[in-house]
Amino acid sequence: AKLIESIEDERHKQLQEGLQEAKELAAEVQAEARGKAENIIKRAEESAAREVAQAKVELRNYMVDLSIQSAELALQETISDEDHRQIIRKYIEELAGVEAGESEV
Repeated sequence: AKLIESIEDERHKQLQEGLQEAKELAAEVQAEARGKAENIIKRAEESAAREVAQAKVELRNYMVDLSIQSAELALQETISDEDHRQIIRKYIEELAGVEAGESEV
């Protein structure tokens, strides 16, 4: 009877150890999965930020091109070098104001 009881105790101990190992392994797998998910999210956020920055650059360049084309069409006459510089300064200031307004959004 004591032998059977001893065998049952040993079996119970082994089952408990197995359960503990399974719990530890599950925790490790969850931690690894969580880490991988966080890395994927971080890379996605970085990629999105780069795309937004690139889109802003492209939009600014497009606005500059449109401004130059509009100015050329509106002027259709020869202007002095100083007038040309003033027009460029004005558009740069306007673009800087537009860009500053976008960054607050």
